[in-house]
Amino acid sequence: MFRSSKKLTIFPFLTSLIFVSASASAEYSESAFSTYEHSAWGAIGFTEGGLSLGGDYEYAADRTFGVGGLTRFYQSDKDQGAAGIFLFGGYVRPHFHRRAWDLFLTAGLAVINIDDEAEDEKSTTLGPVFGVGALYQISKVMAVGVESMGTYVWFDKNFRGKVMDDVMLRVRFSF
Repeated sequence: MFRSSKKLTIFPFLTSLIFVSASASAEYSESAFSTYEHSAWGAIGFTEGGLSLGGDYEYAADRTFGVGGLTRFYQSDKDQGAAGIFLFGGYVRPHFHRRAWDLFLTAGLAVINIDDEAEDEKSTTLGPVFGVGALYQISKVMAVGVESMGTYVWFDKNFRGKVMDDVMLRVRFSF
């Protein structure tokens, strides 16, 4: 119940001022990625089993792609029928920079340890991981965003195919 039209025009002005100031302080993703050769990534999310955690190390081989290692942990939940998964492996990650945004793809190969309590089966196997994500560069050394990754098994007949599909919040620290 505003009686003055001045109050109605102030809200959009303040909102746009906050957005413009946040955008103005953001760094260019490409310059931040090419300035630092190393980066550590953290990941947190939730799957049907519960909490999922991850970490990556990436070496910037070029300003357009990096290579590195990753690890992921997915909790199991017997009641939900979710298997516990721990994996580690290597990857290649192309980056597509657009101002403060960094769109990236992840393609790698991982050793996957699966513990399915519901079926009372365990396996250690090998398979590919594929991911797609986006980060927003908020400072010279830090970016935040989201990634969706699929984990697949090749060589175990009990778990062959996609064993995990996740969406995780990501943060990258460059050094």
